[in-house]
Amino acid sequence: MTPERWQQLKELLAPALDLGVSQRSAYLEQVCLGDPSLRSDLERLLAAEDNAGTGFLSGPPSFGDPQEDSHSSSKPLIGLRVGSYKIIEEIGSGGMGEVYRAFRADDQYSKQVAIKLVRSGYDSKAVVQRFKNERQILAGLDHPNIARLLDGGETEDGLPYFVMELIEGMPIDKYCDERRLTITDRLELLRQVCSAVQYAHQHLTIHRDIKPGNILVTPDGVPKLLDFGIARMLDASANERQLQPTLTIFRALTPGYASPEQMTGAAITTASDLYSLGVVLYELLTGRSPYRLTGPNPQEIARAVCEVESEKPSTVVSRMQTEEGGNGSPVTVVEVAALRQASPDKLGKRLAGDLDNIVLMALRKQPPRRYASVEQFSQDIWRHLENLPVIARKDTVGYRTSKFLTRHKAGVAAAAAIFLTIVLGMAVTLREAQIARAEKVRAERRFNDVRALANSLLFDIHDSIRDLPGSTAARKVLVDRALQYLDSLAQEAAGDPSLERELASAYERLGDVQGKPLAASLGDAAGALQSYNKSLALREKRAQNSQAYPDDAVSLAKIHRVITNAAVESGDIVGALEHAKKAVALAASVSDSRTRNNKAAASELALDYTALGCVESGGGFNSAGLGDPFAALRDFDKALAIASQLLKNYPDDVTLAQETAVLYERIGGLQGLMMGRRPEGLQNLNVALKIFRSLAAQNNNAGFQRAVGAAASVIGGVLVMDGRFQPALASFREELAISESLSERDPQNQQARKDLTSSYYDVGGALMRLGRLGEGLAMIRSAIVLDKQLVSLDPKQAVLRSNLAQHRVAEGETLGRMGDAAGALQSYKEARSFYGGLARLDEQNLDARLNAAAADAKIAATLFWLGQFDEARETYRRALQVSEPPAGSNPPNQQAQYTLADAYSGLGDVAMYLAGRTKYPIKQLSYWREASSWYEKSLGIWHAIPNRSVVSPAWFDVGDPAQVANHLAVCKAALEKLNSSPFARIGSEVLSSPTALQ
Repeated sequence: MTPERWQQLKELLAPALDLGVSQRSAYLEQVCLGDPSLRSDLERLLAAEDNAGTGFLSGPPSFGDPQEDSHSSSKPLIGLRVGSYKIIEEIGSGGMGEVYRAFRADDQYSKQVAIKLVRSGYDSKAVVQRFKNERQILAGLDHPNIARLLDGGETEDGLPYFVMELIEGMPIDKYCDERRLTITDRLELLRQVCSAVQYAHQHLTIHRDIKPGNILVTPDGVPKLLDFGIARMLDASANERQLQPTLTIFRALTPGYASPEQMTGAAITTASDLYSLGVVLYELLTGRSPYRLTGPNPQEIARAVCEVESEKPSTVVSRMQTEEGGNGSPVTVVEVAALRQASPDKLGKRLAGDLDNIVLMALRKQPPRRYASVEQFSQDIWRHLENLPVIARKDTVGYRTSKFLTRHKAGVAAAAAIFLTIVLGMAVTLREAQIARAEKVRAERRFNDVRALANSLLFDIHDSIRDLPGSTAARKVLVDRALQYLDSLAQEAAGDPSLERELASAYERLGDVQGKPLAASLGDAAGALQSYNKSLALREKRAQNSQAYPDDAVSLAKIHRVITNAAVESGDIVGALEHAKKAVALAASVSDSRTRNNKAAASELALDYTALGCVESGGGFNSAGLGDPFAALRDFDKALAIASQLLKNYPDDVTLAQETAVLYERIGGLQGLMMGRRPEGLQNLNVALKIFRSLAAQNNNAGFQRAVGAAASVIGGVLVMDGRFQPALASFREELAISESLSERDPQNQQARKDLTSSYYDVGGALMRLGRLGEGLAMIRSAIVLDKQLVSLDPKQAVLRSNLAQHRVAEGETLGRMGDAAGALQSYKEARSFYGGLARLDEQNLDARLNAAAADAKIAATLFWLGQFDEARETYRRALQVSEPPAGSNPPNQQAQYTLADAYSGLGDVAMYLAGRTKYPIKQLSYWREASSWYEKSLGIWHAIPNRSVVSPAWFDVGDPAQVANHLAVCKAALEKLNSSPFARIGSEVLSSPTALQ
């Protein structure tokens, strides 16, 4: 049967199903006039629908002899040998296969197994091919929760079979009820199933028939996913493409667990398996199907799946009265709750809230509105079990606060008691000041008592929880209250040096919590800068006072350094450089003097040199802007000399050890990523990583854990530049594991979310360069999703928008490698738009302009690929205008050099293509000369780049100079051939004319 014939049958069958039995004959007579074969097929389908109920949708319809089908299962197989195995008994059948219990019969060893064979009578070419497809899928899956493939082959009749491990278990729903598992136990069990499904998805396989009957749980509690008979490979292999017509005709599914897209014949993705898992979870929680059906009518089931929204599980339990259960016996809410070791009230409360939202998100009718992956679904279940906020529920301050309170009842109660004490104390102080002005001495004493207590709240209590994962919510409460107090207190601080110093320190601490770069913060960069500037004003006032201490200069240097880092994060490199230089000058002026704490002055000078070096390097390892790596390295070396000497004097100082490790990381990153000294850079980076790992192991400190991930990221970057993608991937995966852990433990920590998006991008880029394009694209797009969330929270932060643009470029590079030129072009254009916007906001931002030019080169190459030659040439020339000046500066800008080399070779590609397409010798000569000139310019730039890499400083993929040299050789060969032709002399004369080729 052809797909066209089946489509005709479907269109005629739908109206017939809605007619009564007595009306169908007249209808068939009318629509099948002159085509008795068509009528016969329709009658068989109608008969199958009347007799089979929902089973019609569970397997392929038969157009063969009904008598033959009725006897198809009678062929005796018990006792026969299949390969090395002897069949004992049949243990299951359905669809296109039958499953038998068997044992090894060749005396090699004794083992019982399950053998699956093509069902007798279903051995058509398409079904056999599908059966082989299932066997091939199982051969590629090795997971503890997936039934393992042991062997395979063909019977003497030439039919395929395969041997699987024998699972002695029962369906997951029956297992849970028989053992009266709690809701928590059921959720943990389903998470193991999710692990198996996610593993299959990662291996490009969609199961498409997930239901309790295909999830058997062994006696020791291990779930096993079975029956990949209708699974589909996502890589569209040749075998799968051959099966596509069959898949269109025979849409095998189990209606009660199928997704809406399966019922309607729409595109099937991993979201379909996610939906089926949602149905299974619904039943495990409530003992009910998510659909309220009056019978097994296929049309009613299809309508419920595609159109009717499921009730909340808690609502189903609360309204449940005596009604027919799945096995036909009366089941009450008391019995359902008892099977879950709960009372009806407790069961309803357990399901309400998170679980309601998790289940309903998995059961959304539109695939894009479900969870992004089965792994995300499983993680949300884990979050619920750990009393963490879940993705499926609206993110509100109240909800997150309630979760935090649940996890930290004792700590929050203590903090609340302290805060209440402070508030009461302040209230008493203010009241006494107003009522008893005559008792000024007593009021001032009380004011100082409250001031000391408030400082304890802000510094001691805050610092004690600052590095604890998940403490962001509590810190925000402290910050909001402390900011109100400090602004009020600042109005009374004039003329009190001690109070002004305390306020300056307090504002600085507040700024750190609000939005300190590269640290656990609330992500409020604007609020942080305001607090830092308040601190700066107070510090400057004290440093300029005649009664200033040398330590006031150290404190002023520190706040200049803090603002330096904030300015770098916001993209203000010029402002950052100004503050960094002031910090160095102030710290240097007192570092050798007799300050009360010379250690603090020397340590601050080391930190200031570090900050200055970061600005001189352009604000980051991947920056192409300010770009004086040699000056940066000099300042990093100065900082390291100071920090190393201090560490020798104070070997147990954790802060000094951290500063030293940071400097090794900075120096190694600068050498490996910006200066091409990769072996030396890796050596310094590994020193930093070793120190960070030691600190993280000795301290329960999220900052040290993050430092390990950051160092691993830089090491991975250097390995990528060296073309060593596999070890780079290992480093990036370590970075990702740390980022995911910190982000999960503290979801409101904006820096943790920034780290996570960078980790997704790093892993995705490495996978892409290893040729694992599908996995790489998924990771890069995860980064882009998180980028958009971060940008929406802080649209003015240039670094966030630059990251989004960079990740869009990576998406375009991956799509290009996958052959999707149109998709790549769209990604490059969006990246170009972001970079262009940043350049327009800040004309001094050379980074943004050079990255926009690099994106133009990518766009031009894609336009050439799409055959849009004129537009490609124009876009290449636009990239040249921006890149040529900085590429010719002293020292030359490497990002500009890479873009220029690619743009020159791209223009050569266009000219060479046009030379091959034209039939006119004179034009050929012109194009070959033009192409040769561009290629020579490109090679000249390539030869000028020291320690070339496969990526540019902005982390864009770049061209291959060897390929440029090959193209140049082709051009020269073509020119030599043309020069020996009769047209050579006249062609040269024509081309030398001012009006040539006009």
